[in-house]
Parts: sequence; C-alpha cells; structure tokens
Amino acid sequence: MKITPIHPRTPDYPMPFVPAMLVEGARYLFLAGCGPVPLYHKHPHDPELERSSFQGGIREQTRRTFENIELVLGAAGATLRNVVRVLIFITDPNLQDEFNEVYQGYFRDHQPPRTFVSVPALVHKDMLLEIEVTAALPAGGDGASRPAARPRRAARPRAQAAGTGTPRKARR
Repeated sequence: MKITPIHPRTPDYPMPFVPAMLVEGARYLFLAGCGPVPLYHKHPHDPELERSSFQGGIREQTRRTFENIELVLGAAGATLRNVVRVLIFITDPNLQDEFNEVYQGYFRDHQPPRTFVSVPALVHKDMLLEIEVTAALPAGGDGASRPAARPRRAARPRAQAAGTGTPRKARR
C-alpha cells in the first residue's frame, strides 16, 4: 500500500492537515462517528456516565474521542498512521485552536486531509465534538485482524420423507 500526501504547492506555514492523499493498493475501514463517551455504553443512556464523559472541555473530550478511535482502529489492525480522512463535527468553531493543540499530538508527522463542520448541537447537549475517520489498510489483509466468527447454530435434523427412513432434500 502506498499513501502519498498531495499539495498543490508548498504551504507557507505549518498546517494540521494536507489537502489530499492518494492511496494505492488498499482496503478501507470506515469508522462511525466517535465521541468522548465510552465506545460501548448502556442504552438508554446512563446520565451519570454522560456527565463524566463530557467534563473537561474540548481538550479532554478530544482526548477521549481519540482513545475510542484508536481502540476501533486497533481492532482492525490499524493505527492513526492508517487514517486517510478525518471529518470533525464541532459545536463551537471558536474551540478549533484548542482542538488543534490536542489533535497535533495524535497526528504529529502524519496529517490526513480533514474537514471541520460547525453544527448547532450533537446527540447530547454537553457533547462538543464527534469525529469520523477513514483508514486505509494493505490490500492483502496484512496486519489486520479478522472479525470474530459468529457462533454457529446447532444443525437441525433433516426432515424424513413420509414412510421412509430416508432424509428428504431441502426445498429451495
């Protein structure tokens, strides 16, 4: 797999992202939107868990969100270095600079293209951001774990043809 950052020209100053990335020979992993709440949590939601998940402002919510993203990427055998696109939903665009300070810690020398979208609200009134990422993994499955096999159901006995001891063929 080859990932090439694309710049129409050399940037005049440091940027937290590249305008585009060319990915060759890859499989893609699309993550659902992640936020600061634990990846697996009760439904209906637990108000106490929500209160604790949304404390600490944008910096802490960003850290918790990236912990969830890294958890999902790791389950597929990927890391943040495999990320080729980031979509950030944020409730207050004035928080972008604080967000960027934390974001830069996760994407030091690998800066995928990203889009910021300001939204009036997210699923919870105190949730400040939600992030979706797309990752690219090598085409042959190198390095990625396989999903756990689903449990198999017990085999059903085959129906007997009336009056015989011979199993009947299933109809299609």
